Amino acid sequence: LFKEHQEFAKDKFPKSTWESSLRGLEREIKEVESARADYFVIDGEETRKALGLEYVDCFMYLLDSMKRVGFEVNEIKNLFGEKMQINKEREWLKNPDGSYSHIKKS
Repeated sequence: LFKEHQEFAKDKFPKSTWESSLRGLEREIKEVESARADYFVIDGEETRKALGLEYVDCFMYLLDSMKRVGFEVNEIKNLFGEKMQINKEREWLKNPDGSYSHIKKS
């Protein structure tokens, strides 16, 4: 699927850049937020599917940006594993906005 997505993006969006893909990701995040609000108001499988598809759009934009910088699928997989290990070893604090940040070592 990753390679199929790469070919699709290359064909359909030939002038896209890593930065333009990040701008698209920002727009898609807003769509996730909107779809998530609907998800809690309108119960049902179609609403759940719509929310899931918006999340997938975010994932696709992020992967496209990484590919346009030069990352390959195996490299992304390895980096993901490495970052997971790093994050497991960190201590985390909850921010006022509900997100979390790791405690920076000095």
